[in-house]
Amino acid sequence: MLADAYGHPGHDAYDMDGLRSFWRTRLLNIMLYVAALLIGAVLLPLLVMGPGILARLLSELPGPDLTWLITVAYWPTVVLLSLAALTSLYHLAVPVKTRWARDLPGAVLALLIWIGGSAALRAYLPSGLRGDAGPIAFLLFFFLTALAVLIGAELNATIDESQPDEATRTGRQQARRIARPRRSQRQPTEL
Repeated sequence: MLADAYGHPGHDAYDMDGLRSFWRTRLLNIMLYVAALLIGAVLLPLLVMGPGILARLLSELPGPDLTWLITVAYWPTVVLLSLAALTSLYHLAVPVKTRWARDLPGAVLALLIWIGGSAALRAYLPSGLRGDAGPIAFLLFFFLTALAVLIGAELNATIDESQPDEATRTGRQQARRIARPRRSQRQPTEL
């Protein structure tokens, strides 16, 4: 079920349900889930450690002193990795081929919301979480992350609706043809 959540922002935001087969959708969702785990395994420790701790750890290693490189390259690397991950998610979640540049505005907005929400959460919460507050803060952080991803997907879909790409226009038309009306949209005689 968790793996299923990764492909739905593209389907739901672009109104293109039913264009991929069930198995293809499941396989893509599992691949996106594994990719998110791998990216999270790299990105989240970088965010938690911060440049200071990372520079201190690297200064203890034998060899040349690379603390200046960590100080300069830390935040640009984190931002670029995050943008690449979000843009890839938006690019792969839509069931038709889109251009990578069309997926970038939503990724930038999602990243800005994520950074702003994380900063607000860090400012609101005390510096030392003890006891039961830790898991609650953890869940709140992931809620903010999910909200940012959904808002970014909606921005991309809204931009595409106002200036449609040929592939998404064709995909929406195909989805409307094969879509079965929802229960609330059916006539009383069809129920």
